[in-house]
Amino acid sequence: MSFARIINAETRQPALIGMVAEVIEWDPEGRYPPDWIWVECPPDTRQFAEYDGTAFVNPPTPDTPPVIDPSTPFFPTLTRKQLRNGLLSIGVTSADVEAQIGTIADALEREAALIDWQDTQAYQRTNPLVNQIGVAMGLPEEQIDALWMWAAGQS
Repeated sequence: MSFARIINAETRQPALIGMVAEVIEWDPEGRYPPDWIWVECPPDTRQFAEYDGTAFVNPPTPDTPPVIDPSTPFFPTLTRKQLRNGLLSIGVTSADVEAQIGTIADALEREAALIDWQDTQAYQRTNPLVNQIGVAMGLPEEQIDALWMWAAGQS
């Protein structure tokens, strides 16, 4: 048998009146303050369920977390220094990257890419600019991935 403690008008939070404060699996008679309201409830009743005097309505169940595909590699965030040193290790300088950014036809896109390159402090492998610059430099995606992981190990 399950019992739910119902939040009553004595609470300082009126929005919670009628909600389940807790659920227990034993008879509360004589074990708790007498002004607490206990109601027998179905065994699946959860905290914060609503009680209208006759029935319990559980709160919605949160969405299930996304399933992570174990075959998808995890790429750590790189600092500005790690990214630039990684590129330098294969002979790509900051000037080379900025020259490639300079070839972007749309002026607003070009300026946004330059801001990303010059002002970002932490880089994500999933940033589209990473692949865009990599392709412009003739780097295959596998090489970008390997370079990224190598750079992540540098301090």
